[in-house]
Formats: sequence, C-alpha cells, structure tokens
Amino acid sequence: MAPLCLKKTAGELFHKNSHLEVLMSEMVVKNCAIRTEKSNPQ
Repeated sequence: MAPLCLKKTAGELFHKNSHLEVLMSEMVVKNCAIRTEKSNPQ
C-alpha cells in the first residue's frame, strides 16, 4: 500500500514539477533578498 501511495505522489509531483520549481525559486529569491537586507542595512 505504501509504495503504491509513494508512486502516486511521485507521479503527481512530476506533473506539478514546473509549478513547484517556480514556487521554490520564488522562495529562494525572497530568502536571498531578506539575507541581503539583514547583512546590508540601509
């Protein structure tokens, strides 16, 4: 049961991968901006 569930989840992730990558890259950009702001206060 569990492996089948994992396969289904992996399949869904694969189909949503491009959308997920966009979300992840947006989060990374925001984190970089926050870190830059903290290290270089204006």
